Amino acid sequence: MINVENSMFSRFFTVPPLLIAGFAASLLSACESTSPVGFQVPLTRLELPEANSRPLSIGAAIGSNNYVLLSPDQNTISPVNRQAEFGHRGDLDPTSEDDDLGDAFDVELDQLFSTRLDLQPISWFSIGIRTHADGLVSGSAKAYLLGRDIKTKPRQGDYSLAVTHGWGHSRATTNGSNTSTTVVRDYGDAALIGGYRFQPNLLVYGGPFYSKHDYRGSHTRTGITQGVSGDVYQRGANIGVALDVDQRFRLMLEFVRAAQTARNGNAAPLREYTNEWGLAFEFLI
Repeated sequence: MINVENSMFSRFFTVPPLLIAGFAASLLSACESTSPVGFQVPLTRLELPEANSRPLSIGAAIGSNNYVLLSPDQNTISPVNRQAEFGHRGDLDPTSEDDDLGDAFDVELDQLFSTRLDLQPISWFSIGIRTHADGLVSGSAKAYLLGRDIKTKPRQGDYSLAVTHGWGHSRATTNGSNTSTTVVRDYGDAALIGGYRFQPNLLVYGGPFYSKHDYRGSHTRTGITQGVSGDVYQRGANIGVALDVDQRFRLMLEFVRAAQTARNGNAAPLREYTNEWGLAFEFLI
């Protein structure tokens, strides 16, 4: 009788350790950090059509929380020939608080910052440099076609017009569990910007733009390497307001709407419309 009870007792307690081990393994698997692959595709412009009254300006912007996602987790889903997705910074950072693709402000602000520096060597032309949160460094050139003489003060009724050209480059490698993906990206951009001053210190501006990101690279899984390539097109328009707080400090607020197309390898292209807000400040030196 005792042997029977001991036998039943032992069989009863033989199963739970196996269940516990399996449960623990599934927990570890679920808790394993993901390794998404993607890069930033900025939408906010924050460029003015007026020439500055001073030769140098420095500033920073908050926005550009627009990303293209090639794989949500390269450990389990290869980015090769997979249909791309558009999302926000939170999709590339598992530690981010961004749970909602529609809410850019859930992301830490340092992930949305970009910096800018512009030099205006002559009254009708300026060049600049921009740095972005994901490592993209871009240059810009702007020609001022119409507008007031920079030696005169801004007045109500002033109008302005400018064209811009931007270019940039980035390289990033993301490592996962037995996987690694490298993406090299080249960026080009063109825009037409018009402006009108409703008040001496208040400029309304906006216009159409076109951007293209070409990327290429490689994805390696357990020693096997495959090529990654594709492009992202953006066609849209922006409208914004610039407030001159004084002669040396300016604030800008902008809204952008664009049609985006992402093509990754031979996968079906993804097309969608996206809205974005941006905020910037500049110091004139």
